[in-house]
Amino acid sequence: MTLLNVEASLPMPTWALVRLLVHEKRPMAVERARKLLSPSSLTGGDHKMFDRAINTLLGLGIIQKSDDDRISLEGRVASLDGSSWDDFCIVLRRAVFNPEQNKVIKNGKEHTGAADLTRALCWFLSLDPTTTIVGSNNFEVLQDGALIVEARPAVTNPNRWNRFTAWAPALGLAAAALPTMGDVGQYVPDCTVAVRQTVMETWEHNANVNAVEFVRVLREKIPVLPGGVYSRGLGVEDPEDTFAGSALSFALLRGGYEEWLKFEREADANQLLSINDPERPLTAHTFSSITVIKDYNV
Repeated sequence: MTLLNVEASLPMPTWALVRLLVHEKRPMAVERARKLLSPSSLTGGDHKMFDRAINTLLGLGIIQKSDDDRISLEGRVASLDGSSWDDFCIVLRRAVFNPEQNKVIKNGKEHTGAADLTRALCWFLSLDPTTTIVGSNNFEVLQDGALIVEARPAVTNPNRWNRFTAWAPALGLAAAALPTMGDVGQYVPDCTVAVRQTVMETWEHNANVNAVEFVRVLREKIPVLPGGVYSRGLGVEDPEDTFAGSALSFALLRGGYEEWLKFEREADANQLLSINDPERPLTAHTFSSITVIKDYNV
């Protein structure tokens, strides 16, 4: 399996299959699922989209298949109610970041598991979302020197770039560029959705967390962020413990503006976290703690 290859599924067909299995509430014959989701009267007998969805979910460990050709949900996805795309995307993100999916991440010639997508995300999130938009016209040149030689290039051709633009937003790690920034089909390395989901899963409402520890946990759970284990392993510059870095700073600032994060600075703090703010290019914001507030924006 390789997620940026045309033989793999895009995220949306996998969601359709998961919703069907959630509704079924028991193992389901592959042939029955195929007839429901990919009827020959509509597809003309071409079931590639359905078959790719099954193979991709099997490869990610999200579903399992029995010897009698029945499929069922596996792991955390089995607890979903089938109503929330966001909840499914969290499951996808965790599956993609599973170490078992990334054994060949440092070898750009190998595309097994989710390594090709993970490499691409590490490169993409090394860019500054306040100054960089990426599209089919510049994704190749923006990769120059971004990763270790063995892992280059992260995205090898336009077909893989097009598939990346489906997977990265689904994982909460990219957003379409605003009309004032770029053209249709261009994206910015905005990881706000993934950061917000991770924050809300990790800490309770009104939790007050040391800012440096806060960032450490986010990098652990989203290892494609600069400073995360996958990113460091691929040679992306490490912002170090007390600096959030451009992509994560952007998400944290949005958390403050949208009021699901509150930043504080205690006078006697031992460590301060620096956050890049384009409105203060000469002096970074520094904070000692971050308070998590229930997100009323979703």
